[in-house]
Amino acid sequence: MTFISVYETNLNTKTEILNIQCFLNDIKAIKQWNFDLEVGGNILRVESPDSVDEKIMDSFHKRIICVLKFFKRIIYLMRRIFTKESFYTFFLHK
Repeated sequence: MTFISVYETNLNTKTEILNIQCFLNDIKAIKQWNFDLEVGGNILRVESPDSVDEKIMDSFHKRIICVLKFFKRIIYLMRRIFTKESFYTFFLHK
């Protein structure tokens, strides 16, 4: 049996799709996926032997957490490099 899941997304360009391609490819349960940007709603279609809704959400959630931790670390390091005043002047007043 094959499940076909259809999701409405806010992705509008091929570049945005390429940015999440690795997330979808990492989910072993997904046989095939594709986007249809021509249809209103920018549809993601996923074929899998089982329901993958939770796996897709978990994958995105884990990736978002990793990205947030990465940016938090960068900000921490930059604060150590800049004085407080120069940090805010450099980043907020450009």
